[in-house]
Amino acid sequence: MQWIMAKATKPGPETPTYAEGTHPSRAEACVLADGFEDLFAVLIAWQNDLMADGEYITAYAMPAVVTQAGYVAAETLAAWDEGDERAIRLDYEHGGWIKVAPDHEARPKGRPPFPPALEAPKRRKEITR
Repeated sequence: MQWIMAKATKPGPETPTYAEGTHPSRAEACVLADGFEDLFAVLIAWQNDLMADGEYITAYAMPAVVTQAGYVAAETLAAWDEGDERAIRLDYEHGGWIKVAPDHEARPKGRPPFPPALEAPKRRKEITR
């Protein structure tokens, strides 16, 4: 699955954790990555190349539909504009850590990955005298 990621805009040092999602066509930096794991290397490169010392980059990413020509499809850009719930936020943090979080309030989804464990045999009551 391919992903599109765009560098977010931060208004200033008075709100260091606030970042506005910038449309990919207007972002200072944007990339179409072949896989989710590729986003991390790109974010680190952007941090090293685009940010001043003491500033940390934030980017937004989401899965992308790609045309046969290899470009982002219009439906992906429309979903970006609508605030698609698949969007994630990536924050480069002090020490080189990257924080990944959903860009929306979402209910947890999932199910147990394994069948229920067999019930343990019942123990006999011990007789006390």
